[in-house]
Amino acid sequence: MSDPFDTSAPGSSANELPHKPSRLLWWLHPKVALPLILFGLILFSPLSYRAHRISSVPVIGEPFDVQAFGAVDIAPADNAMTQYAVAVGLYVDAGYKTIPEDENKKAVEYGWEQTSEPLRKHLTANETALTEWRKGTERTQAVAVQPKDMKADMQLDVVFNLRFMARLALLKADQCLSEGDVASAWEWHRAAIRCGQHVAQNGCVIQRLVGISFFAQAAKGIPRWAEHPQVTAAQLQSAIEDLRTAEKLATPNSEALKCEYIMLSELLRRDRLDEILDHSGSTPPSLYRAQSFVLGEPEYSKQLIRHTFDNWLSEFDKPRWQQAPQTPGVFGLFEIPAGKRLSMPPRDLEARVMSQSLAMQLLPAVSHFNESIQRAAAREAALKLTLACQVYHRLHGDWPARLEDLTPDVLSELPADPLGKSGETLRIKRDGDELLIYSVGWNGADDGGQLGVLSSDGAWLDEGFRLRRPTKNALPKNSEAAAQEKD
Repeated sequence: MSDPFDTSAPGSSANELPHKPSRLLWWLHPKVALPLILFGLILFSPLSYRAHRISSVPVIGEPFDVQAFGAVDIAPADNAMTQYAVAVGLYVDAGYKTIPEDENKKAVEYGWEQTSEPLRKHLTANETALTEWRKGTERTQAVAVQPKDMKADMQLDVVFNLRFMARLALLKADQCLSEGDVASAWEWHRAAIRCGQHVAQNGCVIQRLVGISFFAQAAKGIPRWAEHPQVTAAQLQSAIEDLRTAEKLATPNSEALKCEYIMLSELLRRDRLDEILDHSGSTPPSLYRAQSFVLGEPEYSKQLIRHTFDNWLSEFDKPRWQQAPQTPGVFGLFEIPAGKRLSMPPRDLEARVMSQSLAMQLLPAVSHFNESIQRAAAREAALKLTLACQVYHRLHGDWPARLEDLTPDVLSELPADPLGKSGETLRIKRDGDELLIYSVGWNGADDGGQLGVLSSDGAWLDEGFRLRRPTKNALPKNSEAAAQEKD
């Protein structure tokens, strides 16, 4: 076959014009077609890969009604955060930042007698701020930032500064207790617990964790208050009711996840996404943007995030014994039976998130968050039981031998263990003159009341409190049981 580009083909002469080749044959000639094909492959293969990668994740809708969740209807005058902002504005550091953390821990663990002089001066300097702060604790609603306005890089100044106010309140409680003013001491504990619930209300994961830490700190001082000889059975019963009322301030755990979802959705809509994400500076921004585009971002991660939150939200408001097992991995996805949710199988989803996706950098470590809120629930249940057992001791002069002794006079029903199996209750165990009250802990096993102990594999053992006896003076004078007190 003759080459249409070859002018020396037979039949031609120097005096004749060459035959004009067909335009189609010119485009189909290997010298033209092959380079064009290679160029097309180079040009369109990234687009093809991008399309394939995006389509490999099933498309699902929003994991909840985002529009309905976007705003909390609350007037500023009813918002506890409005009053807390006033208190934070009055807060005086008074050298607090220079005080060693060990001094703070000692005060929290052992009370007013172990509180250093600098901490006492810090408390005195903030009496006015505490007065204003306590007004906020009497409110029932709080929102620091409307969910629809949440951003990943927002500042929660009031929330984080409330940590100092809560510590001051607990110092004040210990001071009142040391002076024998047990009624005022409880009011300060109550205020700290309510503030923690306000911080967690309508907030993101960080806010919920800060609220949990408030309760954990208060829970260290409340058993000291409960064993004080001047605290009566009636005051203990009232304190149990206060704890129940404070629990009603809590919003569902899933709301913290919904706030996280709104923040991530907002972040993935931003033009400056590459400035916020940590790509270690090793890749130039322009190349990083091109790489993200080829990988299907941010559309690919948007779908992965929807699947992930769909998985989490299906289980997060359940007690642990009702939750599906969590698959091993970074994100703590739940092993939901096929067909129960629209989201992908958890192992496949985890693998996709971990494989070169923005979602890997953005998704929160919900596995640890779930553990924190479940352990906090066990701590709250154990604290109420702590107060109930102190009531029983006031009335009968000794600890209950079994949980059933508390019903119906002290408790209307036996306290369930939030970390136990269905139907399991919290446990009590006599240890000399003391009483251990505990949940089975995150590992789900009864370890005999080993409180605040980590196992060799890093799992927390039992969760609860150690109770000491009140003195004889704590018993009603006319109580027949007082004469049987074994001290």
